[in-house]
Amino acid sequence: METKRQAPSPHPKRPRVSFTTVSMRTFGESQSGKGLTEDKTLMEDSVEVTANVESLSRLVLEDEMDAHARNQNGAGDKGRVVLKQGTPTRTPMATEETSPLPENWDLYKQFKSSQEARMRSPELASSSRRLSPGQRLSPRGFLAAASLKAPPLPKANRQKSPDTVDMSGVMRSIQMGPSREDDQDTSEVPEGRKSFATFHGSEPGPEIYAVKQASRRLQEPLNRGRALQRHQHHRSDLNSSAERFREMQQQVIKDAEEDQRLMDQKATEAQRAMQEEQGSLKSLEEQVAQAREAVQTSKEELRQAKKRLLRQKAQRVELEQVHLGRTLLVTRARENFVELRFRNACATVKARLQNWGHLSGIHVKAHVTSPALWHPAMPRVGVSVEELELTVASPWCFTKGDKLYSPAAGPRGGFQCRLLVFPAGSPAADQTLSAFVEVSAPEQMREWTCEDVFFTIKVISSKSKKSIHKQETFSFTPSCNDRGWHNMVEFSQLTTASGLIDAHSKVHLVAYVSNLPLETEPRVHVPEVDFSLELKSAELLVHDGPPLFFDQRILVARSEYFRKMFTADYLESSTGVVDLRKDPQASHQCVAAILRFLFTNALDPNMDLELGLALRAMADKFCLQDLKEAAQGTLKKMVSEENLLQVLAQVFETGCELEASCWQLLSEDPDILWRQELQLDALVPQNPALAKKLILFGRRKVQKTAA
Repeated sequence: METKRQAPSPHPKRPRVSFTTVSMRTFGESQSGKGLTEDKTLMEDSVEVTANVESLSRLVLEDEMDAHARNQNGAGDKGRVVLKQGTPTRTPMATEETSPLPENWDLYKQFKSSQEARMRSPELASSSRRLSPGQRLSPRGFLAAASLKAPPLPKANRQKSPDTVDMSGVMRSIQMGPSREDDQDTSEVPEGRKSFATFHGSEPGPEIYAVKQASRRLQEPLNRGRALQRHQHHRSDLNSSAERFREMQQQVIKDAEEDQRLMDQKATEAQRAMQEEQGSLKSLEEQVAQAREAVQTSKEELRQAKKRLLRQKAQRVELEQVHLGRTLLVTRARENFVELRFRNACATVKARLQNWGHLSGIHVKAHVTSPALWHPAMPRVGVSVEELELTVASPWCFTKGDKLYSPAAGPRGGFQCRLLVFPAGSPAADQTLSAFVEVSAPEQMREWTCEDVFFTIKVISSKSKKSIHKQETFSFTPSCNDRGWHNMVEFSQLTTASGLIDAHSKVHLVAYVSNLPLETEPRVHVPEVDFSLELKSAELLVHDGPPLFFDQRILVARSEYFRKMFTADYLESSTGVVDLRKDPQASHQCVAAILRFLFTNALDPNMDLELGLALRAMADKFCLQDLKEAAQGTLKKMVSEENLLQVLAQVFETGCELEASCWQLLSEDPDILWRQELQLDALVPQNPALAKKLILFGRRKVQKTAA
């Protein structure tokens, strides 16, 4: 029978195999005598039946070919089912399928029909292989040969014969149900039967595949029942598992609730303990604040006591000086009067000739025998006594060569003196405190000499009898402007037992300088002014008020800055207008104070700190040295703990007396930096160099004090 060429099958290509006989073995007494001939060589509990199932395989193949052709014909023929008689029938909506083997199917009749079909279809020969006559035939082979009227075959060797296939595996799969692997043959083939698969191919043919499919369809009801049983069993297992899961979930929820309760309890206890700790910490902070207030009060009381002590000592020294006859000083002598100044007094007293008799009982340094001896052309002479004071905190905290200056003292416009102290010794000394007196002349004097200057340096002790003082008379010159002692006090003497160190580890030094020349020039020194020049006014523009007008001739005479401005080829010389509006320090009040000083050479004693700092900066800009010194002298009296850092930021690294006074105040009380911490924080971005130096200064003081 010829078949049409079909499209490639989705299944792997299998070789075409024709089976002549299939050996089927069934077990059981009920089936031992149905249409089969008994074989005495077989076991009593089994019967071997040989049947030709070629027609069944042929029908299955035709069914597959028709199904493939139906799939190719189109959607119109999808609902039509073409089957051969005896093939399995399955409808799309059927819950069950018909069995390809009826229950009353007689294997013997099927065997006869398959024999007739084989006789009619010679091309379906079971095998093209010929067996030799000498091969021994098995009983099953004789039965098959007799039934098919074929020449006798030798006895089949079960381990070597390739013509028969043991269908026990197929029947076992039919009895046990379909395999889950479609293309895998689970039948056990003995070692000798593997030659058939090797000869015909590595995979079974389509007939075996069809038989397997048919066996699976036969076993589907049974498998469905088994699946239902397994489903019920699994359902009961799932129910029991769900019950156990619910129990475990409830237990977990209970454990979580218990853990949460314990955690809440611990959190409440921790919060209560934290509140108690905060309360105790707050009480400790209050106690610390009270202790700090008490310490500050004690420090202030000690500071006031120290000031009172120093004041008393100064008064005692003044009384000693009274006996030396240096209380009343002669500052100016004329033919008809004498100008006198008391010590530490800013004003002078004019004594005329008619009042001279009243002064005969007062000891005067320069005795006047006859007023007529003084001539107006003679230089003005006089004698002054200046007091210098310096306090050194913790002298052992300094390094060798570190020096401190006291504020300068002396008549304004005249010679100035100050106390120079090396707390850890000068470069030429070691383990001693060195003290010197330094004298400086006015800036307009290039060559000068201060002859026979008498000075005394005294280290004050709380026990007056143990104070150390040294004195000397010396002539100061520009090349030798300081005089003193490298070994003023040995470190071994600086103890609290000797009284040279007070309770705050500070050393107090006092110096007295006399016979300094008094003011030798008029207080208002105005250079030569050419009054023959035409009067011209200078207009000064400021940013916060109306313009100010002043005489250009005085500005040119008093200031080098304005001299170059109005005499050179500048815009101001032609217009007479000076624009100061871009300078933030050139306020209306500041410029007015500068012009007033150019007239009177005096400053307003009631000016505030901001105005004093602005005057100093503008005096430095306009080259007004007298105004700069006057402003610095006024600012030194204004410096306090609250404005120390503000003043120091303006005069940092200028080397002026005001800067030295600020550093001296810090040396006496380094705790100012801690008390003014907010100002120090604001100073860091504005002047980082000064902030760094202050921090290092405070750290060095703390380290040396701790050591």
